[in-house]
Amino acid sequence: MYSDVNQALPARAAIVIEALMYAGLKVGLPRELSLYSSAQAFLGAAKLIMDGKFNASQIKAMVTTPGGTTIEGIYQLEYGKLRTALMNAVEAAYAFLKTQFSMALNKVRGRRKVAVYALYIILYHVLTRKAAENIGRPDKVVSPTFFNT
Repeated sequence: MYSDVNQALPARAAIVIEALMYAGLKVGLPRELSLYSSAQAFLGAAKLIMDGKFNASQIKAMVTTPGGTTIEGIYQLEYGKLRTALMNAVEAAYAFLKTQFSMALNKVRGRRKVAVYALYIILYHVLTRKAAENIGRPDKVVSPTFFNT
């Protein structure tokens, strides 16, 4: 489920980048410049976080000045509940996958059900470990907590 939920993250990031690009257009930036700067902001912040140099709060603090444009933008994002909307999107995808997996398990019986369940757990761990290794962070493997519910 970890990989299923996370495979949708680029789409969510693309929506935010696109929204920022349109915001740039609204204030008069040329389309290419607006799109490039929106995407570059994501890329730069992601690199700083992935390299372990800074966390998201540190990056935000580095570029935020009292009474400045950044704090005004952050205020509007918090007022518009962007953080909540993104969390809800991930949670809804997770709940959907969990329901789909439960329905699939209910279709099989007895030993076959246990075998399917065990196979899913094994595949889940292999895929999440591989995903974590691919980003160079094997310490970031996520545990399948939904199996305990």
